Amino acid sequence: MKKRRFGLVLASIVFGALVWLSVAMREQYTISVTAPMTVTDIPDGLAIRTAVPASVQLKFRGEGWRLAGLLLGASPRLDVAYAASASDIQVVTSGTVADRFAVRAGIQFLGMTPDSVVIGTDRRSTRVIPVVPDLSLSFREGYGQVGTALVTPESITVAGAKSVISDIRSWKTEPAVFADVKAPIDAQVSLLRDQAAPLTLSTGSIHLTVNVQPFAEKTITGIPVEVDSVPSPREVILIPPRVELVVRGGIKQLSSITAADFRLAVAYHTIETDTTGAVAYSINGPAEIQIVRRKPDRLQHIVRKRL
Repeated sequence: MKKRRFGLVLASIVFGALVWLSVAMREQYTISVTAPMTVTDIPDGLAIRTAVPASVQLKFRGEGWRLAGLLLGASPRLDVAYAASASDIQVVTSGTVADRFAVRAGIQFLGMTPDSVVIGTDRRSTRVIPVVPDLSLSFREGYGQVGTALVTPESITVAGAKSVISDIRSWKTEPAVFADVKAPIDAQVSLLRDQAAPLTLSTGSIHLTVNVQPFAEKTITGIPVEVDSVPSPREVILIPPRVELVVRGGIKQLSSITAADFRLAVAYHTIETDTTGAVAYSINGPAEIQIVRRKPDRLQHIVRKRL
């Protein structure tokens, strides 16, 4: 008896739901559908120079049953055949595409968002430009980057409207974040695709290599300091004539670094105009090596006539 009563209750619930659904699906509704947009028939030698969205929002109104059939069927697309004009401009609006979406009885096409798309063309051109990695690196304590990040390929070929690519100086990668790094980085990074006009890239990604090593410090002593552009018959005596540097870098690098890898110099005109009795000196050395300390910071000088 209880089972029969339960069956009757369940049947009543199902019947009521079907009645409600039948009534509800006869009501009028408005929906928006995302439709991919493609521009076809671009003449050879031309390329799109305006921002054309990858998709548009199409708005429809109709009975629930009919809209459900639209949603469950093949997704609508907006394929626009480019029609050349004297101005090389074509404007796609809701009115110009309305007839394409008025084929289903009981469904009304209300419009699209954006309400208009401008398709402009220009002469197609190609250009080779360098790739710039958009990197954010943080290292575990005691580790650091050695040398510069290597990108393969270093440059890409970009094809598109001449008026668009003529202003492009470099091409960035997608932001690449590496945290707590303690080993060399060897990764594939996608190229940024955020461009106003459609462009074709020779590749979609680059190979990124960053040399990461344990860092250490090394003291290098006895590095001579030179004086540049000393006029004859003058000579300059620096006190002291040699200095000491404390440098930081990768352990493997530091093992081969010597005083000969650095050139320390003072320009003679700096000494001529000095009123303090001590001058600073410049340091040129391996780019990836950091100078932690120099001893001393400044050098005293004596200018005399060469004997």
